[in-house]
Amino acid sequence: MGQAAGTRGAAGGCAYFLVAHGSPDPRPGGAIARLATVLGASLATVRTGCEGGELVGHGALECVSVPLAEQLGEFGRRAAAAGRSRVKVVPLFLQAGVHARQDVPEAVAAARSPVELEVLDPVGLHPAFGGAIARWVAAIRATEGDVEKSLPLMVLAHGSRRAGGNGPVEAIAAQVGAIAAYWTVEPGWRGRAMALAQGAAGGRCDRAIVLPYFLFAGSLTDAIAEALADWNRAGRGPQLRLGSAIAATEDGIEALAQVIHEMVQPPPETAPNPKI
Repeated sequence: MGQAAGTRGAAGGCAYFLVAHGSPDPRPGGAIARLATVLGASLATVRTGCEGGELVGHGALECVSVPLAEQLGEFGRRAAAAGRSRVKVVPLFLQAGVHARQDVPEAVAAARSPVELEVLDPVGLHPAFGGAIARWVAAIRATEGDVEKSLPLMVLAHGSRRAGGNGPVEAIAAQVGAIAAYWTVEPGWRGRAMALAQGAAGGRCDRAIVLPYFLFAGSLTDAIAEALADWNRAGRGPQLRLGSAIAATEDGIEALAQVIHEMVQPPPETAPNPKI
């Protein structure tokens, strides 16, 4: 059966498995496949800790024909055949919600894998993720021609009703000097946009950049784009320019791969001391 993080297996090489939510839209799947390729190439150039980083798989919780536990079991068998003794499972989530805290660990526990399965924290909670966010915001500002970094920013996330669930979004918004808004809960993006128009968020403006706080483009980012287009046509407030999702571009995929690289193979100075 699969093992959760904290258990120890036999010493040996590692393989890596990326777990996403899953979507009927082909774009997230394509981006994740590309991410696995870029990550594998990056890991193959470094031989610290667990070797064999080029073996990277990916799967999903939903919108798939095979349950995640079976996906993990099959990949574990591939890893064993390749001489690996452990698989590091990387949840591709921005926050520690139900999927990351419960669904992925339960699938790992149920997986019939011949090698150890170790669940890592969600990618969005790793300290290195801040670098990817900075790179994301800089790329969007450049696309909008905002070289003076003067346009207001709005970080737009799905939103959580769980107590403290939106804390990471608020932290990211503060990091990049933005206001935080949500698609499904308050404060909503329309109210935040009106606050910008009325000067309630640092001065009046007629244009702002919306940063969609999602890893991949999909049906939800399409819905956001349509809603913002309706807003702009109605002239209700500042024109809202929607940027790309975090890993919806090649540059974003490379930035996310760098974060995961640091998650699974920490630099020597931050790696835990080996047990004697």
